[in-house]
Amino acid sequence: MLEKLESSLGRILGWGLIATTLLVTPLWALDPINPIKMLVVVPVGFMCLALILANRKSVSWGSYKIVLGLIGAFVVWQVLVVLISGGEPNQQLFGSQGRNTGLITYVAFSLVFLGSVIASNEEALKRLVIVVSIVGTASLGYGVIQAVGADPFNWVNPYSPVFGFLGNPNFQSSLLGILGAIVFAQLFDKGLKIQLKALIGIYLLVTLYVIKETASQQGFLVLALGIGVVVGFYVVQLNRGLGIGYGVLSILGFFVVLFGTLNKGPLASILYKDSVTYRGDYWQAGWNMTLDHPIFGVGMDSYGDWYRRSRTLAATLRRGPDTTSNAAHNVFLDISS
Repeated sequence: MLEKLESSLGRILGWGLIATTLLVTPLWALDPINPIKMLVVVPVGFMCLALILANRKSVSWGSYKIVLGLIGAFVVWQVLVVLISGGEPNQQLFGSQGRNTGLITYVAFSLVFLGSVIASNEEALKRLVIVVSIVGTASLGYGVIQAVGADPFNWVNPYSPVFGFLGNPNFQSSLLGILGAIVFAQLFDKGLKIQLKALIGIYLLVTLYVIKETASQQGFLVLALGIGVVVGFYVVQLNRGLGIGYGVLSILGFFVVLFGTLNKGPLASILYKDSVTYRGDYWQAGWNMTLDHPIFGVGMDSYGDWYRRSRTLAATLRRGPDTTSNAAHNVFLDISS
């Protein structure tokens, strides 16, 4: 029974991941990106819950005490936030326009997390590689179409036109970096045929091209970090001493890159962008909301309602009083605020 449950959860999560990533509605929606993705995530989450409850006798609940405790505490806390914070009720439930990260979405995320934990096994990892291949190939293909100016849809986007199915070049860049690292890891499969290794090489080259066209460098950083971790595991398996040396060099490299993004050190001229400072302003506003409204914050997905009141004077002067944001650009601060 447990194997059947794991298999069913795996299929639901796999198809849900594909649909959530790739579905957009550019022809008939004011927001063609977020509502349709929410419309997939929520049913997937509750389908996972229904399957788990229907097969509850086959689940070793004792193995998931910590996960269940964290999920239960998180959901209860979010419900209390909606009831106590005083934010606009509908916005807290469904999320702000262009985000849709309200209570309903976060409950669904929690259920997807629970389903993923229970479904996690070797077979699920193999299925994940297939899902990654499908999502990655589709995202790359559409990214190339956008990069060469052949997009059939007339998107309204003030940033790079290469944003895939996510509506944001930063999201597209990061997603391709994550997927690229997972695909790169398959090169270390000893049983992989040379033809498939060649395809992986082509996939990674196209990934680098599309990330470049997004004009968002974080995809390169995510890809480099992922490849570094994969190579690190391989080096440790070869020789523990080499693994320690590799780990030390990797940590040093990580901090050099980190300081570079913060406009410090030898890589500052390459890695630093003004947007990093702007994100710092958003983070500071989120932190101010957290301090001013501890525990329950200003309400689910209500950051935008309080941004002008919580930003610093420096942030106001830097970009002008009319510049605003409806997200802290940091998930932890979005939740805490």
